[in-house]
Parts: sequence; structure tokens; C-alpha cells
Amino acid sequence: MTADRPGPPTVSEPAGVSGGRSGGSRARRAIAVTVLATAAAAAVALYAAGSVWDPGAGGLGGAGAGPAGVAPPGARGGQVTGTGIAPWLPAAALVALAGAGALVAVRGAARRILGGLLAVCGGGVVAAGVVALAGTASPRWPAVCVCAGTVIVAAGAHTVRRGGAWPSMGGRFERGSHGARGGPGAAREADLWDAIDRGDDPTR
Repeated sequence: MTADRPGPPTVSEPAGVSGGRSGGSRARRAIAVTVLATAAAAAVALYAAGSVWDPGAGGLGGAGAGPAGVAPPGARGGQVTGTGIAPWLPAAALVALAGAGALVAVRGAARRILGGLLAVCGGGVVAAGVVALAGTASPRWPAVCVCAGTVIVAAGAHTVRRGGAWPSMGGRFERGSHGARGGPGAAREADLWDAIDRGDDPTR
């Protein structure tokens, strides 16, 4: 009767390794939430830029109004859009949307600089809403822009403060390919089986 082949001895994982894994998981969640929040807020601001903010003819008569008899940029049939009131709004929203995607591709100082750029773009979105609220525009879309811009500013500030420690997409791929080739853990288990086959006690 052949004896069952014994399994490899259990090797406890060092506390630092498990702590590092949990920290890496938190970092990945943090960057995912930041990217999604920034992208969503930027998309809302971009949509708001093309929406009608002032349904009255001739624009605001204040902020965003053109010379007498000339419709301001962004006017559609006597109705003024967010772009007509704040021409920088679509550019700020587009840069923030692109920056959200770039957050996963950069790391370290470059990611902190990108966070600062996002905060500036968010400030521009907030400013567009404030300018419109100071005129005669309907408060709905300006208020939406203030909220969206605040989210972008908060995401950018958080990236400046914490983003340097977040993993990059390239680093994750490198770890994945290293594991596919069989990392140190796989080699260590193979050594344990070889020792058992030789009749040695691998626990000594």
C-alpha cells in the first residue's frame, strides 16, 4: 500500500507582507474612486457647457453679454448656453476629463502635478457657475457646475496629497507578468517538494 504523499509544510506569511497587500488594495480603491469621481464630474460639466443657461433673448445683459445687437458666443436662437456665458468652461471640463484618465498612467511627482492641474480645472468650472449665478441665468446649470467643479477640486487636492503613493497601471501589469512566470512563492513551493522527494525534512 502506497502512503499518501504528504503536503508541503505550512509557512506563515510575514505580517509585513499581509499589511503591504492590504495597503495596496486600499491604494487601488482610492485611485479608482478618484478617477471615477473626476471623470463623472468633468462629464457633467461638459454637458452643462452645451446646455441652455439663459433662455431669454440677448443673453445675460451682464456676464457673457456681447456688444449691442451682437449675440454672445454660444447663443442658440436667442438662448445662451454655458459656453456663451463662460467660454473657458468646455476647455476646463475636457482637460479634467483627460486628466482623470491620465491618473492611472502616471505616478509620483507627475501624478501630484496632474492633481494640481485638476484642481485648477475644477476651479475654472466653479468660477463659470459663480459668474452665471451673478447674472440673470437660470440657477440650475450654474449650480450643477459649482457642485461638479467642487468635486474636481477635491479630487485634485486629494491626488496632490496622497497620489504619490498610489500604484500605476504599468506597475500593476509588471506584477501580473511576474506572477504569470512563477514568482518567488512558486519557486519556494517547488523547492519544498524536491526536498520531500529526496527524503529530507524541509522544516529543519
